[in-house]
Formats: sequence, C-alpha cells, structure tokens
Amino acid sequence: MMANEADKSQPSQELAIVLAVRQARKASELTPTGHCGYCGTALAGELRFCDADCRDDYERQALRRRYG
Repeated sequence: MMANEADKSQPSQELAIVLAVRQARKASELTPTGHCGYCGTALAGELRFCDADCRDDYERQALRRRYG
C-alpha cells in the first residue's frame, strides 16, 4: 500500500505540535509567587500551579497568544 500525501505529512505535523508545546512551556516558565499562575489559588513552597489542569490551561493560552 502506498502512502498518500496526508500520511507523508503526519510526522511533520506531529513534530510541529511537539515543538510548539515545548516552546509554550519554555515561554510559560513562571517564577513561584505563592499563587497559582493560572487561577490565583494560594500555594505553598515553590509550586507554580495548583494542579495539572491549571498548568495545561495556562500552556494552551500561551500557545494561543503565540500562534493565534
């Protein structure tokens, strides 16, 4: 079976997504402030987000800001 154009482009699309997520994470590196970087909940120690959902939402927003 021969690969069609969509099959050939899939690896490059996946790579673009991985690179975009890495860039967003790098750009979204926050200094711990004692509050969640997304929702503002008070945090202890060196935490930046109160949970994975807030972290992921923050990163999605960073991607949208960067790439529209």
